[in-house]
Amino acid sequence: MAVHTKALVTMEEICDLEMRIDALAADNDRLIQLWEEMDLNHNAELSFSEVLTFMSRHHPILAEKHLLRHAFLASADDEDKSGCKIVKPEHFRLFLINVFRSAKLAPHFVEGTEATETAMEELRDLEMQFDALCADNNRLIELWIKMDLNQNGELGFTEVTRYMTKNHMILGNVPVLREAFQKAVDMDEDRGCNVVKPAHFRAFLGHIFRSAENYIKVSCLPGRASTDSHKQQAI
Repeated sequence: MAVHTKALVTMEEICDLEMRIDALAADNDRLIQLWEEMDLNHNAELSFSEVLTFMSRHHPILAEKHLLRHAFLASADDEDKSGCKIVKPEHFRLFLINVFRSAKLAPHFVEGTEATETAMEELRDLEMQFDALCADNNRLIELWIKMDLNQNGELGFTEVTRYMTKNHMILGNVPVLREAFQKAVDMDEDRGCNVVKPAHFRAFLGHIFRSAENYIKVSCLPGRASTDSHKQQAI
């Protein structure tokens, strides 16, 4: 059985901190002060290393690296000059919200089975939305277009990961997506790599949910620490 290297944090502790941050976010002066404390080099943008440093010092229950990375990528719509993702001031509130959404669904942060039940509830709700979408060809085509970032008529693994991480973090776990990707793929003969073609798009979405369900069940077993976090947004 795996041994936890840090004390488990209860959902009550996470919610208590969330209430304090919510109150802060409603006060522009305090929100600006928090931004300035996190923006260590005072360049008017937050890097992942700045976020991780601040949370480790001041809110260690939110300092899980993989949890923060998922929340950060879901909120970072901009890049710096070197091409690294950053959070700008206008996305700061969204970033704080995403941090707590992730924390609530991170199984190794919460005692007992509450995390499993919460994650499964989020997953079922999102699956119902996707089922309704798959029954509507126009909406399914719209989703395909959003995911096919380079508009080449096929989905690569990077495109799928980038979309899910940003929009549906509960489905943005790399092992989950890789397992689903391997079950519903075609071959791009020119590049010699696996891709998802339009004909297999519905099947691929179904494989994602089956993989996510299995991952949540396994990662929430007693003594098993998951290193990934989850979030779901409305489609």
